[in-house]
Amino acid sequence: MFESSVACVGAATCQQGVRDSQSTLKMLVEAMRREGFSDGILPRIHISGCPSSCGTHQIGTLGFRGGVKLVDKKPMPAYMLYAGGCDAQGAEQFGQELGMMLEQDIPAFLAELGRAVRASDGTFLRSGIRRMRRNLKRLLRDILPTELKTVCPASVLRARDFKMFGSAQKGGAR
Repeated sequence: MFESSVACVGAATCQQGVRDSQSTLKMLVEAMRREGFSDGILPRIHISGCPSSCGTHQIGTLGFRGGVKLVDKKPMPAYMLYAGGCDAQGAEQFGQELGMMLEQDIPAFLAELGRAVRASDGTFLRSGIRRMRRNLKRLLRDILPTELKTVCPASVLRARDFKMFGSAQKGGAR
């Protein structure tokens, strides 16, 4: 599923783009391949290079919206992280904005998430919603800057958000 992730055309082509979402996605796919994760360990992600949402970041189980973050008064490439979005018919919802993450930290975040899933029982779906919330909270505490740290409330990650990752997909799920 991860390698079928979605990204808009990004700043390399789009005049509205803030981040080159296509390059970011390519970098993330290559980094996760090096981790050797099997299919289903990580969910499909959605990346938009700006707030326009052409990469549909709000409806991804995990989504990233391109931006900039000042670090020591220098602008750094960054993405706002969203979690819990769903586009399955009848269960549509936007993900919750969780905090800004430097672009350079996203591969480590996804690798840690993948390792946590693999250590649990091998797929994002089967690892259990409660366990995923716990892992996501821990990872966010470790990676997001102190001033933007938030926890992932129970309402953000629900079982219906993960239906698309099972082998028996039902009407409207990806």
